Amino acid sequence: PAPPAAAPAPPLAPASPVPQAFAPAAPVVNTFRDTGSFSEDDPAIRRLQEQARRNRLIGLVVILLIASIAALLLWLRPALEVEEVLEPERYSNFGADRTPAVVSPTPAAGDPAPTAGDAPSPAATPAAFPAGEARDEGRYLYRTLTAVQSLTQVASEVYGGTGALALAVSANPGVSAEQPLPVGTELRLPRYDEVEVKPGDTLGGIAAATLGDAKRYEEILAANRDVLPSPDDLKVGSRIKVPLVR
Repeated sequence: PAPPAAAPAPPLAPASPVPQAFAPAAPVVNTFRDTGSFSEDDPAIRRLQEQARRNRLIGLVVILLIASIAALLLWLRPALEVEEVLEPERYSNFGADRTPAVVSPTPAAGDPAPTAGDAPSPAATPAAFPAGEARDEGRYLYRTLTAVQSLTQVASEVYGGTGALALAVSANPGVSAEQPLPVGTELRLPRYDEVEVKPGDTLGGIAAATLGDAKRYEEILAANRDVLPSPDDLKVGSRIKVPLVR
């Protein structure tokens, strides 16, 4: 008997259309499907290459933009760490002399006028503070001059500026700020000042307002360990020490 006839081959499926997302590459895809190759001189190839270059350029610009934003945030980070911007006058009296002014009495009409013999000797070493007063090493830094200096110069060396000069003057009532002091004069300079905690205050904010740097809050914390075990224990109305000498 004759073998059965072979089944006819199924018709070829029509070429599927190029998806819409690849529409710019449709000529290239069709050319490659029909001929099995394509030429780099083909206009479609050139358009694809140009588009690829544009995409790479856009990607580079985006990366540079992100890097610039990250660098800006790192640069602004110290300022952002301060939880609250304090008003300039909030601690405007920090380091100021808060002792009553001493007024020299006016001689009476019948009192004899002072003579030259009553004036202190220029070579005498002035007493910057009462000699009989007990020494307080915890509150004051004592310094004996080894060269002729004024109280302003000494305070600037100890504090790194004249911001606490008024406190130094009040601690040494026997001399004036600009008076040249001879070798051997002993001065005392306050180691700290006190501020009152106000609503909304933080240690970082107080450090920024009084010491000029929010990161120095740890110095304030160390100076108040007896009443302030941690920054969370800060209470409104309490008075805390702000160290002047680092």
